[in-house]
Amino acid sequence: MKKEILYVCEICGKKFKSASKAKECEKQGIPDKDKFPVGLIFNDPTAPSDSFYKDITFAVAKVNVQGHYMGVSAWACRDNGAGDNLDEYCSYYPLDGKDEPNRNHPTFKRMVKALKKKRIPITVWNGKKAVKL
Repeated sequence: MKKEILYVCEICGKKFKSASKAKECEKQGIPDKDKFPVGLIFNDPTAPSDSFYKDITFAVAKVNVQGHYMGVSAWACRDNGAGDNLDEYCSYYPLDGKDEPNRNHPTFKRMVKALKKKRIPITVWNGKKAVKL
């Protein structure tokens, strides 16, 4: 019989053969879910013209945290033929690094109107953090 000792990251549950590797994993910490509040409007204004994400504005509907990972589920206003999705939401990845959305785009204006109708506080991603509209 062989005895094996494993060290487990208490945040994500990943197992390591060394305590130092487990501690290193734990140092990643827990994502700050308050960074992306419900009602945060964002998009990818740099999306190529042939990209699926061209002419879409998103708003955070739910923040999803699992271990060290954080993503958001979002509502979408689309001018790419897929239509708006304001009652259900789609999954989306974290938005760090994205630029501020175009406030003059028709999808942005529709999203603001939809969030006001839902009585959800509106913030906008400025490329670094959520700011009030």
